[in-house]
Amino acid sequence: MLIEERKPKSYDRAIDLLKDLQDLAGRQGNAEIFQKRIAEMEKAYSRRLALINKMRQAGLMKGW
Repeated sequence: MLIEERKPKSYDRAIDLLKDLQDLAGRQGNAEIFQKRIAEMEKAYSRRLALINKMRQAGLMKGW
Protein backbone atom coordinates (compact mmCIF):
# COMPACT_ATOMS: atom_id res chain seq x y z
CA MET A 1 0.00 0.00 0.00
CA LEU A 2 1.36 3.42 -0.93
CA ILE A 3 0.54 4.98 2.42
CA GLU A 4 2.54 2.35 4.27
CA GLU A 5 5.70 3.38 2.42
CA ARG A 6 5.81 6.69 4.34
CA LYS A 7 7.47 8.50 1.43
CA PRO A 8 6.31 11.88 0.07
CA LYS A 9 6.06 10.61 -3.50
CA SER A 10 4.03 7.62 -2.34
CA TYR A 11 1.72 9.93 -0.41
CA ASP A 12 1.30 12.08 -3.52
CA ARG A 13 0.37 9.04 -5.59
CA ALA A 14 -2.05 7.85 -2.89
CA ILE A 15 -3.71 11.29 -2.84
CA ASP A 16 -4.11 11.20 -6.63
CA LEU A 17 -5.79 7.81 -6.38
CA LEU A 18 -8.02 8.95 -3.53
CA LYS A 19 -9.14 11.98 -5.55
CA ASP A 20 -10.04 9.66 -8.44
CA LEU A 21 -12.00 7.47 -6.02
CA GLN A 22 -13.72 10.55 -4.62
CA ASP A 23 -14.86 11.53 -8.10
CA LEU A 24 -16.05 8.01 -8.81
CA ALA A 25 -17.92 7.82 -5.51
CA GLY A 26 -19.63 11.12 -6.30
CA ARG A 27 -20.74 9.93 -9.73
CA GLN A 28 -22.08 6.68 -8.26
CA GLY A 29 -23.92 8.41 -5.43
CA ASN A 30 -21.58 7.03 -2.77
CA ALA A 31 -20.03 10.27 -1.52
CA GLU A 32 -21.13 9.62 2.07
CA ILE A 33 -19.50 6.21 2.09
CA PHE A 34 -16.32 7.70 0.67
CA GLN A 35 -16.25 10.40 3.36
CA LYS A 36 -16.73 7.77 6.04
CA ARG A 37 -13.71 5.85 4.71
CA ILE A 38 -11.64 9.04 4.62
CA ALA A 39 -12.58 9.75 8.25
CA GLU A 40 -11.47 6.21 9.13
CA MET A 41 -8.16 6.81 7.35
CA GLU A 42 -7.69 10.09 9.19
CA LYS A 43 -8.16 8.29 12.48
CA ALA A 44 -5.95 5.32 11.55
CA TYR A 45 -3.11 7.49 10.25
CA SER A 46 -3.47 10.45 12.59
CA ARG A 47 0.22 10.36 13.51
CA ARG A 48 1.29 10.78 9.88
CA LEU A 49 0.90 14.51 9.75
CA ALA A 50 2.37 14.86 6.25
CA LEU A 51 -0.28 12.50 4.91
CA ILE A 52 -3.12 14.17 6.79
CA ASN A 53 -1.98 17.60 5.59
CA LYS A 54 -1.84 16.39 1.98
CA MET A 55 -5.34 14.92 2.32
CA ARG A 56 -6.64 18.22 3.68
CA GLN A 57 -4.90 20.27 0.98
CA ALA A 58 -6.40 17.99 -1.68
CA GLY A 59 -9.89 18.65 -0.30
CA LEU A 60 -10.46 15.02 0.57
CA MET A 61 -11.62 15.70 4.11
CA LYS A 62 -15.11 17.02 4.54
CA GLY A 63 -15.14 20.45 6.08
CA TRP A 64 -11.62 21.36 4.94
